[in-house]
Amino acid sequence: MTAPIVVATDLTARSDRPFDRAVMLAEQRGARLVIVHAVEERNGVDGRQRMQWARQALDRVVEDLTVPFEVVLEQGPAPQMLATVVEDWQAAFVVVGAARYNHVSDFFLGTAVDYLVRRATAPVLVVKERPRVPYDGIIVGTDFSERSARALGTAAVLFDGPITLVHAFSRPLSRRLEADVSLELGEAWSREEMERFLASPTVAPWRDRITPHSVESDPAGAVEKFARQYRNPVAVVGSHGWGSMAHVLLGSRASDLLTAIAQDILIVRDGLTV
Repeated sequence: MTAPIVVATDLTARSDRPFDRAVMLAEQRGARLVIVHAVEERNGVDGRQRMQWARQALDRVVEDLTVPFEVVLEQGPAPQMLATVVEDWQAAFVVVGAARYNHVSDFFLGTAVDYLVRRATAPVLVVKERPRVPYDGIIVGTDFSERSARALGTAAVLFDGPITLVHAFSRPLSRRLEADVSLELGEAWSREEMERFLASPTVAPWRDRITPHSVESDPAGAVEKFARQYRNPVAVVGSHGWGSMAHVLLGSRASDLLTAIAQDILIVRDGLTV
């Protein structure tokens, strides 16, 4: 049986994007949708009244759904509640939005995504763009680690379509060697490592869907460059933790990379499998 998809909604206009994407993915996968809303405590506000309002709002949200669904409405902190629901339902992934505050970077630092990436037992899909069509391509960055191989494998299972595999490299010994020599060395090393990576047991089963690229660039720039060949791609990053010192697979700080990439992003924490 197909694992369900968990989607968070705060019942405001900003949650339309992740909700609509989650519905689209549930239709594609033939999966059940688990819709989660947390009524958090507020000073001076009647909790029972807010629960009643939330039930009425959720009824309006789901009245036209054509996919099977469940609604989880509880009082408590949203991040912890989401992580618990993901584990209880053994979800394929959890869908959240990015437009929580005035700037997208605010969302990634110390908020719901932070907690979910560290604690949830499933990958986290951060939806930034309004979903008009299904994802038509997957952009996976790699540092040639097993962690990035598992992120690629997870994305290949969850999403259909071609996979563009990107490695962003910088020129080695750029201060000691001539520019063209340094560039040639960087390209040669990247090509060799890419071939090794593609032959690894984790990646090899998806080889016929993968188009590999090595490019001299910063990580976010490399993803953006190849994302332009698709109408509506999803980017994929593998994380081995989350926090001020955590890095994602492309070697950039997590918050910096996720802020810089315009596309929806699937974050696969190290150790997760689907």
